[in-house]
Amino acid sequence: LVYAGLRSWKLRCRRTMNSLYNSIYPGHPARGIAWCGMIYILDTKGRDPSNGLIDWLNSNIFSRYCAPDNSRTFACLVFGSGTYVVLIQIRQYILKNLFSYHGWMYQEHGKMSGIGPKVWGGLVKLFIGRNPSLYSYQSVLPTLPLPNLDDTLRRYLRTIRPLCDDTEYRRMEVLAEDFRRTIGKKLQRYLWLKWLISTNYVSDWWEKFVYLRGRSPIMVNSNFYGLDAAYIRPTTIQTARGANVVCAAFHYRSELDHQETKPVSSVKKMYILH
Repeated sequence: LVYAGLRSWKLRCRRTMNSLYNSIYPGHPARGIAWCGMIYILDTKGRDPSNGLIDWLNSNIFSRYCAPDNSRTFACLVFGSGTYVVLIQIRQYILKNLFSYHGWMYQEHGKMSGIGPKVWGGLVKLFIGRNPSLYSYQSVLPTLPLPNLDDTLRRYLRTIRPLCDDTEYRRMEVLAEDFRRTIGKKLQRYLWLKWLISTNYVSDWWEKFVYLRGRSPIMVNSNFYGLDAAYIRPTTIQTARGANVVCAAFHYRSELDHQETKPVSSVKKMYILH
């Protein structure tokens, strides 16, 4: 019981640290500490980098509650932390707008031709951080766009047209129009509210209500790539191969919990986790 409790707290602390790391990405805690240290050194040498804001924080806030020797240090720390967070927010905003560009998708695989894509790629390299964890780019990914109801129904009918004969297709057109005039608008409003509070209005609902609630066999319906060996046969003992699959699955789960798996990248530029 004690071991389970310690393991739970260790995992919780790890998740908290990962959340902190991801929230300031593409920055880094070490660079934030170095930034605050530089602010403090400049202030001690008589060069005010805050244009008087450190003096105001010291005289109006920290001098009332802290010792005189420490109040100036706290003022420098607060100013340094605040400015570093603002710089990170600006950098995240720029990356989010850069990731909204789709021109790279129409380039030849592995190549960047044209001024626009090359400039875009250079700016991404300039503003992107180093050593990202699994969810480091979640905060800078563009919000998944929400299509309107008419567009959704139109694309649905276009998708099923090759699968239906004329009679069945006319019936689906009637059902789609009935859906649009009745419950469709209400459901679209609910979806719009969900879109306002999340960057991806599909992923969590899909995981909870579609993937995890499915009771059909996983191997042939959801995870048909779950094979221990495709081209080699390390052993003919089925129990050993099964144990190896289970062990590998737990190792991968540990990497996911620690966010050690690198995010998926496309064209070595665009980082995607939507």
